[in-house]
Amino acid sequence: MSDRENILNAVRKALESTGDAKSACTLPELSRPRLEGTQETLIGRFIEEVEAVSGRVHRLANIDSAARQLETLIRAGKTESLAVSRDPIARAISSRVLGRHVVVDPEDNQDAIAEADMGLTGVRLAIAEHGTLMLAPEDDHGRLAALLPPHHVAVLAVSQLVGTLAEAIEHLASDSQPATITFVSGPSRTADIEQTLVIGIHGPALLDILLIEDTQEEDHPS
Repeated sequence: MSDRENILNAVRKALESTGDAKSACTLPELSRPRLEGTQETLIGRFIEEVEAVSGRVHRLANIDSAARQLETLIRAGKTESLAVSRDPIARAISSRVLGRHVVVDPEDNQDAIAEADMGLTGVRLAIAEHGTLMLAPEDDHGRLAALLPPHHVAVLAVSQLVGTLAEAIEHLASDSQPATITFVSGPSRTADIEQTLVIGIHGPALLDILLIEDTQEEDHPS
């Protein structure tokens, strides 16, 4: 008998000893709490939670204003290279500032993305109660663009903001299931054994979120 069969047999015996193996394997129904309030309430809570963990949220009217804000962040950080994910809104924003900055395309290798000064990505959803971004890119390069450069800029439509983690899970359950989900709450942080907090050791030291009211792209001169 293989090691795998031995382990499975041990599990079966442990469950049978309860007298009801089926009920032993049944998980209780999860409650689905919701964050009550208007959309403005959700936005206010989200901004408050993001700022509490050292992130920054920029409320913007549309893609053009988001591009101008990205330009401001690029100048402030003296950014020379920008890794852009395949997210269509992120691409639309970056297309308005290209030509003045070296852009690392997601198809490039991991080393090129890691050497970029800034990563620009979309998000799947955002959770107001924790100020958390849910990233579920279709490819690894989109995830790496969020995690490897020292400055992460995330593009978020107001319509992607939900109140709670339970609501976010409900959305995912009714949508195509991503292979990988990454949760981001503020810049990367860690603490040593003496509980000294250090920002940016295992990921981006800066997180800026472009929160856009209207993501409909208008005709824009090339």
